[in-house]
Amino acid sequence: MLVLIAKKKNGVTSKVFVEFLIAMSIIIFLYRNIAFIRKILYYYTVF
Repeated sequence: MLVLIAKKKNGVTSKVFVEFLIAMSIIIFLYRNIAFIRKILYYYTVF
């Protein structure tokens, strides 16, 4: 999906666009899994 979008654009804009999409996907992933990550950090600090 990301690769197809990147191929449609050209040069520097594609790289920036892909980096932006990757950053957004990471942020969304972290936002959705923040409770899960907190549990892991909690257990990690306890034990």
